[in-house]
Amino acid sequence: MIPTVLRGLLLILLFVPLADGETLEDAVRTLARLISPHLAPGEPLRIVSRNLSSLPSAEAALAQDALARGLRKTVAGGPSPELIFTVSENLQGYLLVAWMERNGERWVEMTRYRPAPLARSAKPCLPAAWCGIRRAPSSTYGFPVTG
Repeated sequence: MIPTVLRGLLLILLFVPLADGETLEDAVRTLARLISPHLAPGEPLRIVSRNLSSLPSAEAALAQDALARGLRKTVAGGPSPELIFTVSENLQGYLLVAWMERNGERWVEMTRYRPAPLARSAKPCLPAAWCGIRRAPSSTYGFPVTG
């Protein structure tokens, strides 16, 4: 028989593809909706954030702030429950994970975030001369330079 915790994790992993956010804000909002039922109303909460991905630190901090706003919890000092918020990454995109342990019970919620692909232009946006790129003289290639 599969333990209850393992069964819960498998169930969560099955529904992770369904909870895709289009933007980072959407993904964090989705995660906040998943976390809310586990928290008591008005409960002080301390959010601890870890960025284990290539997501820039500034965006990870914005995600943490958005999570705090989504939960509408004040970040309290002193002995309050810790919500561990982790940004991880795999080949398909980023994974936002939140977990908490209370009274010997641990729960984990997660959602994916796939940033929109960057549009690439066929031509460089600046002329080469502006970037300090100069053509090498032909003598570099073994041909005499005539003047």
